[in-house]
Amino acid sequence: MTRLFISGLLFAGLIFCGGCRKTTPDNPETILTSPADEEEAALQVVGNLYGFYAAYHKKGPAGWDDLKGASSKATASAQKEASDAIQQVQAAGFKMTWGVDKPLLKKEGVKADDYVIAESADGRRKLMFSGNVKTKKSEN
Repeated sequence: MTRLFISGLLFAGLIFCGGCRKTTPDNPETILTSPADEEEAALQVVGNLYGFYAAYHKKGPAGWDDLKGASSKATASAQKEASDAIQQVQAAGFKMTWGVDKPLLKKEGVKADDYVIAESADGRRKLMFSGNVKTKKSEN
């Protein structure tokens, strides 16, 4: 029962903190305050799931099945949001780095906001371990 409660709290944090992002508009890479499109919103959800999984299990997820399982005890609407986000990120072909957790970051001396856990095929968008999404501005 305690695990169910903790999982529910973690997933509620995922849903409510999705828009809590800082922004650096003058940089060539921006960190989202609110998602500009559905792909960025999906990346935020996947990033939060990844971080919550790593914190709860004391190890990074090994693949998509771990992320899907992390949302299995949440409410139906939260499960649907997580499932839709995972499907969208998979369909977009993002290259994921699995097994990342805080001890690994500490061992490598990297900050959570500097460690890429997902990157688009064209390198335009990056999902950081912190849950932030960085998007390179196009040079026109």
